Amino acid sequence: TFLRAFTFGHIRQLDKVIDTVISRAWALGIGPGAERLVVDMDSTICEVHGKLKQGAGYGYTKKLGYHPLLATRATTGEVLHARMRKGAANTQRGVKRFVAELVARCRRAGSTGEIVLRMDSGSWSKDTISLCERLDVRYVMAIRANTPVVARA
Repeated sequence: TFLRAFTFGHIRQLDKVIDTVISRAWALGIGPGAERLVVDMDSTICEVHGKLKQGAGYGYTKKLGYHPLLATRATTGEVLHARMRKGAANTQRGVKRFVAELVARCRRAGSTGEIVLRMDSGSWSKDTISLCERLDVRYVMAIRANTPVVARA
């Protein structure tokens, strides 16, 4: 099919198109400008059917599919960034790079105010927290409840 002919370079070219579209739309006044930008970031499982789905795999849900990362603007639902991943990808895979690309895209598009990322426990790591702090991004992140954490609560 058509999409199977795409290379990583083609995907990066499409990323540039998305950058341009968001920048132009936000320049017309629908962007956050200097206001706070709240972004919801999560992974999802996209189930597929058939035997010849390149990159599909069985992840923690035991269903054949893909495991992309998505980031949406909380107030409008607009998709700000997406990254396709194999179905068997660990939830943590690619999160740091995804956050860095997302923040850079929002800044290039004209977001000059505070950026707040809301993430689930799959994004939790010391590295992700350090990156958010380095990028001057506020964050809300769920963490897995384990014995030491529960004991401190």
